[in-house]
Amino acid sequence: MKDLFYETGFEEDFFDNLSFFEDIFYKYKNGNKANFKWVILSLFMLLQSLFVLALKSSHSFYIRMNYGSIKINEITYKFKADGRFDTSQFKIEGNVIWLNSYFGFGEDFNIVLNGLNQAGIKISKEQLISISRQFSSILSFNDLYKRIKSKKYMNQYINSKVLPNNANWNESIEKLIALRNRFIHFSVDSWTIDYDVLNEILPDLLDIAITLINDSNNIDVFGDEFLSKDVVLSKLDKMKIISSLQDAIYHP
Repeated sequence: MKDLFYETGFEEDFFDNLSFFEDIFYKYKNGNKANFKWVILSLFMLLQSLFVLALKSSHSFYIRMNYGSIKINEITYKFKADGRFDTSQFKIEGNVIWLNSYFGFGEDFNIVLNGLNQAGIKISKEQLISISRQFSSILSFNDLYKRIKSKKYMNQYINSKVLPNNANWNESIEKLIALRNRFIHFSVDSWTIDYDVLNEILPDLLDIAITLINDSNNIDVFGDEFLSKDVVLSKLDKMKIISSLQDAIYHP
């Protein structure tokens, strides 16, 4: 019988994205300009998975949304995470309800559900499940990028380093997000593609990846099951050099 599920994780996701991006990148540089879209999307995914690895630590708290909202009887309640609470505890402050980020599991979920209803917050099981899912969703790409430049989130170990707040990198990230959103949330229209934009931002974006892996000291997933750190850096560095060249480049 065939397996019905595919299991992956943050580490596997990064290496899958790296492999896909590398393949698409060389096809694009080899002259297949139709891969423009896939270069953008795969690079977006590669950077996002790398941001997650740099921030996740041992508890993944820094990559989760940890907030949510829902309307109950025409009143909008905001739910926020507080790591000081046990998973069965909560605190109500007006329309704001504080919960442990990982409340949505096992018997503690029912304790929270019953407690909120007893306190006058008539929330259904389905509504609280929705809040749990909002809590556990990964932050947006832009929010992850902001956090890898913040000591508050990146200083997880003695030798941790934040990503430098580089104006050129920031601008390239904004352009990547705009390009990615253009393809994901497209309008019914013809597209005029400016290849120079991609050629302009690729070196910066690959430089971000290289710097995070080389300097942050928060990413320790290399070797054993996966590629070594040196091999990954070599691949990214080579693509960074090639990305600045205008002529078609064949995969060696």
